Amino acid sequence: MQFELKGALKKYRRMRACRRLLGIMVIPLGIAVPAVYGFNKTDTMICLIGAIVFWGYGETELRLKTMQLRLAMIADELDRLNGNEANNNFILELNDW
Repeated sequence: MQFELKGALKKYRRMRACRRLLGIMVIPLGIAVPAVYGFNKTDTMICLIGAIVFWGYGETELRLKTMQLRLAMIADELDRLNGNEANNNFILELNDW
């Protein structure tokens, strides 16, 4: 089980880093695209607001995934404390990307 957990954590960290990088790249792209193509003020504002909304959605998704993982860890721990066999909810949630 330790090897499964190790691989799942590695995959989770890799996917989280990729999603964080994509989320961070959206803001400079939201500024660069209107500048390169010479958009007017309204189109530039729409592009920037869209980039900020996209970034905010990505950050919210990452935070919700973190909460989901913590709840899965708690569920596994409660199963162990009750004497039941743990369902490996934490590993299942890590592999849910």
